[in-house]
Amino acid sequence: MAHTIYMDDDGILRVEIIGDIDEMAVRTFLKDLTPYLEQATPESPLRSLFDARKSGRFSPVARHLLTELGGDPRIGPTAIINASRIVHVLVTFITKVNGEQNPARFFKSEQQALASLKAAEKRGYSVK
Repeated sequence: MAHTIYMDDDGILRVEIIGDIDEMAVRTFLKDLTPYLEQATPESPLRSLFDARKSGRFSPVARHLLTELGGDPRIGPTAIINASRIVHVLVTFITKVNGEQNPARFFKSEQQALASLKAAEKRGYSVK
């Protein structure tokens, strides 16, 4: 797996996931995510837009690590575009395990996803 990750001017973290995801890929992603998480708090969590168009399979260890990450209270509203069935199932599982406080949501377009994330900030960060 490869990924791109950057904070855009609007304060929304952009992430693109490319290829199969194994333990090493998730650990590299977590290392790249850490500076952004360190700036976030439960009161002002990280808002993220994931593009999963090029994502592949997730190893069992990768699924476990991502589930643990999903429980971090600094992870806020997350919008996902271009999600495969595999991504839908994994994200739905992570949301069920970690509760519905800030569940990830799926969108058909980047514009819809960004509008929801920007509105979430105004509502107090809960994506609806």
